[in-house]
Amino acid sequence: MSYTAVCEVGDRFECLNAEVTVEDGVYRVKPRSAGPVVFKHSPKQRVICNGVRFNVGAWGGSLYTVWHPEGDHLDCISVEGRLVEVEEGVYIVTPTGSDLTDTVVDGYLVNVLRVLARGRPLFLLKGGSKAGGRLDNAVVVDQSIDDAVLDKIRDMLSVTAGGASTCLFNAVERRLISVEVIDGVVKGEVEAKCLGDDGVELR
Repeated sequence: MSYTAVCEVGDRFECLNAEVTVEDGVYRVKPRSAGPVVFKHSPKQRVICNGVRFNVGAWGGSLYTVWHPEGDHLDCISVEGRLVEVEEGVYIVTPTGSDLTDTVVDGYLVNVLRVLARGRPLFLLKGGSKAGGRLDNAVVVDQSIDDAVLDKIRDMLSVTAGGASTCLFNAVERRLISVEVIDGVVKGEVEAKCLGDDGVELR
């Protein structure tokens, strides 16, 4: 596999064949040509991006994380800790040395979030960087996992669903609306209109 850019991650991101900018702790990596980007980093670090898929390998005392962007750039953060897959495509990043507890994830909520994140891998960041919350596919967990995921769903629906976000969120919180309907709203195939705070009219 050929890579379009190679980045070394320490206190900041330094990349070859890519333009790098940073805003509020999130690094935007824009390679000069389309394709995957490889990040070299220490074994304690995890590189989380908003790409469509990733894989991690080790060589010579370093880790190498390869991210495949959906468009012409990746938005990324670096955090320290263990990376544990708790179900397919859903990962918890927890500080090294901490007890790995509370790994149960509500399947319905995760599937709603997966739709809103357009199928990207999902990362639950426990005790991690607040900047992670600025990525569509990352959730900062300062409370229970379900509460944190719900907060993320609320934020993302406010962008995706506009004026229908309140009633859609209430329906999600009460498990009254299917993941397929949310998917249709995200794709623009279903139009949602609020009937008060609780009712939803679908077209």
